[in-house]
Amino acid sequence: MEKKEMQVVKGLDIKRYMGRWYEIASFPSRFQPKDGKNTRATYTLKDDGTVNVLNETFSASDGKRGYIEGTSYKADTYSDEAKLKVKFYVPPFLPIFPVVGD
Repeated sequence: MEKKEMQVVKGLDIKRYMGRWYEIASFPSRFQPKDGKNTRATYTLKDDGTVNVLNETFSASDGKRGYIEGTSYKADTYSDEAKLKVKFYVPPFLPIFPVVGD
């Protein structure tokens, strides 16, 4: 079976992407409880064109909320491709160490 490279969307209408999205599958993240459930991401468009990203999950055993908040922005401001970068600060309460991902 031949692997196919994923195609990047062009001309993304970023406003349609805003709102709350629930995960159906994932790789566990450091901020998530091991027994996490109801994992979701909430995207909010900011006035400067960047996107506020709030990732949350809740522990199935005690209901505690794990979360991390960051900012998403276009990977290449001159491209029409919908490639985004996301920047989180670790730990979230000390915005000194940025962690950037695709």
